[in-house]
Amino acid sequence: MSLKRLVPIRRVVRHFSLLIERVLVLVLLLNLAFSPILSVLGLAIPTAEAVFNQQINYQGKLTDSLNVSVSDGTYHMVFRLYTSATSATTTNIWEEDRSTATGNRITITGGLFSVMLGSSTALTGVNFNQPLYLGVEIGGGAGSPTWDGEMSPRKILGAVPAAFEAQKLNGLNSTQFLRTDATNSTSTATSFITLTQSGAGAALSVTSGLTSLSTLLTVSSTTLQNFTGLNSTTTNATTTTSFATTASSTNLFASNATLDTATVTGALTSG
Repeated sequence: MSLKRLVPIRRVVRHFSLLIERVLVLVLLLNLAFSPILSVLGLAIPTAEAVFNQQINYQGKLTDSLNVSVSDGTYHMVFRLYTSATSATTTNIWEEDRSTATGNRITITGGLFSVMLGSSTALTGVNFNQPLYLGVEIGGGAGSPTWDGEMSPRKILGAVPAAFEAQKLNGLNSTQFLRTDATNSTSTATSFITLTQSGAGAALSVTSGLTSLSTLLTVSSTTLQNFTGLNSTTTNATTTTSFATTASSTNLFASNATLDTATVTGALTSG
């Protein structure tokens, strides 16, 4: 083929490549321009999200008493999780029996096996927020299992490095947050909760259909200091043992006092 013949072909290829690039750029620009509109119309292309695999990969090597790898085949095995390293097998909090069906048994090759714990019995009910120990029992490779007792010692479950950050939210430990399902308490000498409002809005606003003062504020102490009620209204509210039982200039209210349809404005100031 002559050089004159090659030149036009190269030009065609170059022009074709430029055309493809322009088409790709145009498609990208159209996608960026119309994605918000498609999202509003509910026509956006769905994106795939990774699904958490709630199983644990466990691998091991099975040998006999002479440290020789067992014969290749499918073996009966049972896996159990415990909260103790030495308790009875009946105290397990999870058990997966891989001996019932042939296809559910564990394949061993050269003594090595790999199993996904939780693939037969779900791990969803296990509380992993505690030390856990894995126990393994072998039932042989025959048609029916012959159990020889759980192997010892049990293996404590560890964690990958990323798991130490997984229990945090934005770098904060779970103990640094208030909980709605438990009593939040502290033993430190500093303030337990501090609300600082530097703007014009309220530091705290509660508007969730309260029917009594007890649903808004519960004070276990006999003294409530530096508390000011401003533009507050109490309706059919009863306070019981909230302040000292003896009224004085500093303890203005007695126990078992009842406020009935009363409006209090700037009246509760102590300290």
